[in-house]
Amino acid sequence: MAVAVYEGMRLLASLALAASLTACVVGDAGSESADLDLAGGKADATGTCKDTKYGDGTCHIGLETTCGVADIDCYTTFENATAARSWSEDNGLALVLASDPRGARARKLVDRAWTMFKARYPVGALSSKYLAAEVIDDPQANAFVGGNQEGNKQVFAVFIHAGLLTSRYSDDDILGAVAHELAHLARLHSFPEVQTSLTRYYNAGASEPIGALQPDRATARAAALRWKTLAEMVGSDSRIELGGLPTGGSQGDLFQYLLGSALTSTNATCKANALAARDLWVDIVTDRELDDSIAIHATTRDDAETVLELLAACPNNAFDALTSVVAGKRAELRALAAELASKGTPITKLRYFSYEEQADDFSVRVTHHAGLSTVGSSGVAVKILGANAGECEALRANNQVPYGDLLDPHHGMCWRLAHMHQYKASFGTQAAIHIDDADDVIEYAPIEPYVPTQRVNARTY
Repeated sequence: MAVAVYEGMRLLASLALAASLTACVVGDAGSESADLDLAGGKADATGTCKDTKYGDGTCHIGLETTCGVADIDCYTTFENATAARSWSEDNGLALVLASDPRGARARKLVDRAWTMFKARYPVGALSSKYLAAEVIDDPQANAFVGGNQEGNKQVFAVFIHAGLLTSRYSDDDILGAVAHELAHLARLHSFPEVQTSLTRYYNAGASEPIGALQPDRATARAAALRWKTLAEMVGSDSRIELGGLPTGGSQGDLFQYLLGSALTSTNATCKANALAARDLWVDIVTDRELDDSIAIHATTRDDAETVLELLAACPNNAFDALTSVVAGKRAELRALAAELASKGTPITKLRYFSYEEQADDFSVRVTHHAGLSTVGSSGVAVKILGANAGECEALRANNQVPYGDLLDPHHGMCWRLAHMHQYKASFGTQAAIHIDDADDVIEYAPIEPYVPTQRVNARTY
C-alpha cells in the first residue's frame, strides 16, 4: 500500500459547514487572491476569532467554520522543543536523536511551511504558539499529525518520518506535504465529528468535477454507504477471481489473526502450509501504487483456491466458514455494482469529498500563494508513484484516472495527483469565485456545540 505522505497523503488529513472561510478574487488565469473574508462575526483583521466561545476553556468544534479559526482550547500545545520531545517519547514515538541533522531540516521546513500557511489563512491564537516538529525514526516517506487521546485534543505538532527527509525529496516537495498536514491541524481533522461533518457524496460525470464544489447527493450517499457497509467486512474488491479469499475489512483482519495462529501451530504440516499460504496471499493482495487496487492475473483464481487448500490442513479449521462469508458478501458487492450500473450511476463514478481531499486542496492553495514549484503535495506523489508515474500521466491525458478505494479518504494516488493539478488550474476561472469557500456555500445542518466526549483519532495522515 502506498506509504508516505500518502498514507498520510498517504500523506495527510479536512472539514465543512455553512459559512464562508475565505474569498477568492477572480483575476488573471492562474492567479489567486489571499484576501480573506473576515467580516460578519468571523475572524477579525488580526486573524483572531471574535466569538465569545473562543478560548473560554472548553473545546468548541465548529468555530473553524463559523469563525474561520479553530478554537484554541481544542489543542495540546508545548512550551518548547524539550517539552514536545518529552511528550512524544512518553507516548511511544520512536524519534531520531536530538542531534540528528534531519531534525534541523525538519524544523526549518515546518517553520517555513507554517509561515506560508499563516500568510494564506487566519489561525487565531495558534499563531503565537510553539509548533513542534518531530522526526520519526522510520524509513517510509510519510508524515502525520494526531490527537492527545488522554486530553481529547489536537496535538500541535507535525511528525515527519525520516524517509521523507532524504535527498530524494526536495524542500518544495516536503513543504507541500507539510502544508497538507498543517491543514489537518488548523481544521481539527483528528476529530471524528469534523471528519463526518465534511463528507459529501456525489457522482462524477463525463469529466471529473471538483469535489469541494459538489453538494451532498442523497442517492450517491445511500449507494456509497451500502457499498461501504459490505466493503468494511470483506474489502472493496468484489471481483469473482478472488473467490472467498479475504483481502480487507473485518473479515480480512480475522483471516490474518487465524493465519497468525496457524503460523505458530505445533502441527508441523499446518505450520508449513501456513507459511506457504501467507506468502501466496501477500502476493495476491499486494496493491498497486497507482490506485491501491489488486492486480488480477490469469492465475489469481487458482492461487486464491490454493491458499485456502493449504490452510485446510490445520486442525480446528475455521477458514472454510470465514471464506464462505466472504464469498457471499463479495457477491452482494457485485450485485450492488450491477444495480448501480443499470441506473446509469456505475460504482466507478461514485465519489466523496473527504477531509483528506480538503487537506490536499489547502496544500495547493498554500504552495500556489507562496510561489513554490510544486503543486500541493504532488511532488511527493510523483516520486512515490515511481515507475507508475508514466502510466498515471497517460491515464490523466485520456481522462481515465481510477478513483481508488471508497473506504480510503485519501482516494487513489494517481487520482489525487490529477486532482491537485486540476484544482490549481481552476484558479482564475469563474469557478474560482467560490473555490476557496466551497466547503461552506452548501447549506448543511448546523453542528451542535461540542464538548469532547470521544477520543480524537490517534493519527491523521
